Amino acid sequence: MKKTYLYLLLILLFAMHLPFLDVDPDSLVDTNTRGAWTDEGLYSSQVRNFVNGYGFDLEENSTFVRGPVFNIIQLPFFYVFGTKLIVGRLIVLIFAFFTILIFAKLKNYETFTFFVSIITLTQFHIFQFSHYALAEMLCIDFVLLGLYFLIKFYQGERKKIMFLFFSSMMIFLSYSTKIQYLYALAILPITVFVISLQKYFTGKSSVKKEIIINFWTTGFSILFLSIYFLVWYLPNSEFYNYVMFREAFQRFPEKLLQYPGAIKFSFLHILWIKELKIYLLIFFFSILLFILSVFKKSIIKTSLIPLVFVIIWILIELHKLPMNYLPYRYLLSLIFVIGIFVSLVFSSLAKINSRFKITLIIAVLLIGIYNTSFNYNAFSRRTHDLKNLNKCLLKHDLNGKTILGPWAASVSWKTRAKTLPVWNNFLNFESPIKKHKPVLVISEGNESESDKAYSTQNIKLEEISDSIKNYKIWRYDINLFWINKNLQYEPNDDRDVH
Repeated sequence: MKKTYLYLLLILLFAMHLPFLDVDPDSLVDTNTRGAWTDEGLYSSQVRNFVNGYGFDLEENSTFVRGPVFNIIQLPFFYVFGTKLIVGRLIVLIFAFFTILIFAKLKNYETFTFFVSIITLTQFHIFQFSHYALAEMLCIDFVLLGLYFLIKFYQGERKKIMFLFFSSMMIFLSYSTKIQYLYALAILPITVFVISLQKYFTGKSSVKKEIIINFWTTGFSILFLSIYFLVWYLPNSEFYNYVMFREAFQRFPEKLLQYPGAIKFSFLHILWIKELKIYLLIFFFSILLFILSVFKKSIIKTSLIPLVFVIIWILIELHKLPMNYLPYRYLLSLIFVIGIFVSLVFSSLAKINSRFKITLIIAVLLIGIYNTSFNYNAFSRRTHDLKNLNKCLLKHDLNGKTILGPWAASVSWKTRAKTLPVWNNFLNFESPIKKHKPVLVISEGNESESDKAYSTQNIKLEEISDSIKNYKIWRYDINLFWINKNLQYEPNDDRDVH
């Protein structure tokens, strides 16, 4: 596979994202949650507040404590280019393509990169989330870079330990971008251990050599985990535990006997959908090809290291299937690594037989066309609800003022307003009007986005507002409560404003 064609393909795929950079999240990309609509704002609100001159407060939101690296990456770009949605989205998109481009530089991985670009990057959910300003795709990219450095280690005639160091560091950056990816910590040591067993039993390496490699791999993994624990967790443990208890509460079924039913439900109703059916069928077919090829030892000769890494990654990802709450952004890493596995099997077989390679290339192109049909449909149904509301708020002077609500950060890009989410019995919920003195409160009609943080405290937003504007965003009715400018806040008055 000539690299020129590969680069042209990547340019084409990148260009396909451009019409989506300033529009709403797709209405079908995560139909069971508002997360894709609110979380781009929520994940950036703390760093935007900091850039816009409001200082930094770790406890005003739950996102920074769970994934500081994501905001650290955003920080310089928001400083230079401004706190704009398109800036946040381009960070994720460019990093995704940079990661794939890195693999194109690897020796003998051009065909793999070609296949993964078409099979995986065009898959509907991966394609859509690749241009959202969310942490998940960056986490996946860091794990993939961990694989890149592991391959570099084994490709070298003189194995350089620094590649194991960098591989461990990429895994560390993954779970530091979002702590929910902590499970990725296990992928690298297990992979190296399995490869060591294979090399020892086939007589390709000595016990002493493999023990040293495993020692460094495990040691680096422990080192980075210790850094996370000492530098980040311990200094913030009280708030960290508070947030993580809320995040993990009732995440899985209470009884072991409920797990099979939960897994069945996740497969039939979440994974087995039209955008994923062909993708999964190709995955199952690739498993069959892999098993047949292993008996012939053809795949082991060409792609042992990445295949072991990817198989372990897939097995670990399966722990998500019994989860009670399973939006598609949680499944992105599973969907992505399935595409990596298919691409590895196909590219490995393509190296063995040139005629088979042509057949596989045609099959992969057909998969890409099929995937692209879903993205074309997404292009046809683009909406601008968030953009239009952002334009409305830009007409007001909100610099130096506060907006409350989980929707606030997503509808106030470029306004330079301070935004704070409000969730009942969690964050910023105690006397929110009196404490934060917002000029604007954004809430759904039934307050479900904040778990009824206002009504449970007998705060009647409609009674303390000068005006109320209603907007339709996707399937949600959003109310903008412009708080009465003449409200009086007594400094020693502990009563709620009703």
